[in-house]
Amino acid sequence: MCTVLACHDEQSQQSPVPQKAMEQAPSKTSDELAMPPALQNRASVLDPQQETQLAQWFERLESRQSRDDFGALVLRAALQQLEKPYQDPPDQGLRETLQIDLEHFQCISLVESALAVAQCAFAKQTHSACFVEELTRIRYRHGEITDFSSRLHYFVDWLDENQHQARLADLTKALGGKPLKQPFFYMTRHLRKYPSLAEPKVFASIAEIEQRLSQAPSWFIPASAVASIQP
Repeated sequence: MCTVLACHDEQSQQSPVPQKAMEQAPSKTSDELAMPPALQNRASVLDPQQETQLAQWFERLESRQSRDDFGALVLRAALQQLEKPYQDPPDQGLRETLQIDLEHFQCISLVESALAVAQCAFAKQTHSACFVEELTRIRYRHGEITDFSSRLHYFVDWLDENQHQARLADLTKALGGKPLKQPFFYMTRHLRKYPSLAEPKVFASIAEIEQRLSQAPSWFIPASAVASIQP
């Protein structure tokens, strides 16, 4: 299943906004997604209200249907959150922690959360520990929370990392996408919005990421061509 995503988070200053065509990679099996003992024994980072919201999301999604491939499951998961308001949370400060908000979404946090819910449902592990683990793997480089720079802030970087982890395949180029080389600098030029960048090591890491992304071409599909490539 091919899905076209046009996601413009606040840190992507590029114009035009790249439109990425993505195909969800085959999901892992239940055995491959088995929770490690450390995760099984650790308390969920969700509060009671979020636990209820997540349980309701799983319940509305129901079980995987016989006709569902993984892409269809992701789409059904995302559709459950229609009409939820957009909210861009502020930088949380020097200590990076996993932030979860099931009442509001950014465009990328909706994609992340829907992917995590679908992955857990596909693996028949509809509990908060699976959701937290999947969200961490999707949102952070190598699935590890170290500091502010370990989060995949730029959408292009997010795509590259999740493709490297075999979570999705970027089909933009194959579907006739156009190359677009553009500078990345938004975060390091808007320090007041990102207090975490006051830490020299974190600033240097983000600056290195921006430099790397600026040197590699991105691929995008012009808005006028989107309809012609959709199935």
